[in-house]
Amino acid sequence: MVSTTDVAAPAKEPDAPPSLWRNGDFLKLWSGQSLSVFGSYVTIVAMPLVAVQLLNATAQQMGVLGALARAPFVLFLFAGVFADRVRRRPR
Repeated sequence: MVSTTDVAAPAKEPDAPPSLWRNGDFLKLWSGQSLSVFGSYVTIVAMPLVAVQLLNATAQQMGVLGALARAPFVLFLFAGVFADRVRRRPR
């Protein structure tokens, strides 16, 4: 008869790295970012469609709408330049 102490234990596999799908903080970040990107893309598609279909916007008005949609990027560029020119606090 073979006892349990005579049988060699199977080799233990190295521990796998922890899965991100089990990390609650990661899931909150991932789902929030996913919803934000989805909402941004819906806005990119829906805003011009609403302007044309419901508001009967002209080509000129659509151009203004597109320019205003990109205005924050230009404004932040100049805000960064202004922030670099401002005198920093004395130490």
